[in-house]
Amino acid sequence: MIEEEVYVEEVGDGVVWVVKNRPSACSACSEACPSALASDFSGGTRFRLQLDSNLALHPGDKVLLGISDDCLARVSFGIYLLPLLFFFLGALAGEYLFSSDLAGILGGMSGLTLCFAGFRSLRPFDRENCQAVILHKIN
Repeated sequence: MIEEEVYVEEVGDGVVWVVKNRPSACSACSEACPSALASDFSGGTRFRLQLDSNLALHPGDKVLLGISDDCLARVSFGIYLLPLLFFFLGALAGEYLFSSDLAGILGGMSGLTLCFAGFRSLRPFDRENCQAVILHKIN
């Protein structure tokens, strides 16, 4: 189980909104380092998440979130490796069937499109299958 400490920002009926401050880029790096770019791309340093909870929590409480290792591994595999696999298989199939570079490029793009269409229709990463849970209150 992967765990992370977060703070309760808002409490509703059976729902809790938690926030975590993302680490900002260090001052020693240049503007083009990955941390600085990711911070700019994500739109800030705060991460807000809505969770179901029946615990007696109040704004400002510190809680421990958990997500299963298996779930994180499945999602990582699906997001990073499956699109690459479909892209390369499509490119190889296009190159093999039509013996041209253009067919390889189109085959790769078709494989990538097929992979994303499969994600959309099959929904292998539904929120119910892989959701963070509040393990316990810390303070």
